[in-house]
Amino acid sequence: MNLLGTEPEEVIGLVAGLPVGGIWSDNAKIDEMSDAQPAGEQFRQARNKAGWKGLYFGGVAFKYQREVDAALLPEAARKASPWMDVITSSGPGTGYAATVEKARALRSGAGTHPLALASGVSPENVDGFLPYVDAYLVASEIETAKYSGILVPERTKLLAEKIHGWEQKGSEPTGTGDV
Repeated sequence: MNLLGTEPEEVIGLVAGLPVGGIWSDNAKIDEMSDAQPAGEQFRQARNKAGWKGLYFGGVAFKYQREVDAALLPEAARKASPWMDVITSSGPGTGYAATVEKARALRSGAGTHPLALASGVSPENVDGFLPYVDAYLVASEIETAKYSGILVPERTKLLAEKIHGWEQKGSEPTGTGDV
């Protein structure tokens, strides 16, 4: 569930007690330049108070949020990992894919911590992300039209087959695959 415009700790209060297995925030407010992460701590306290056990997909270097310098992406991922279950990033806008370099940089900082990617992931470009990304939040590239909410079955199936059929090759770092 992604409640746009609602702070992650507020979402916890809304979903506590409901059968919601995960929430997604476009902006987890991670500061790659600081050791202190007050937004992460606020979320952790709200989660503990509510007793919510779902997965938190926290936005880091996410579209339409504060820009994170490419050189600091590994540090942003490293600083984010204690505060969320899945570090979640994106391309520069809806329907625009991230670069493989961005995914690689985030993975280098995240280590084996789960990493998700949103925006612009398609059957045509997913192969480049497979060594680095554990989960994909996909819509626009497999819909009949942007924001239609109607998935094209053939594209959806092809994307799923590529993701689920991928096997690690070589020594590239990968995530856990547990997401």
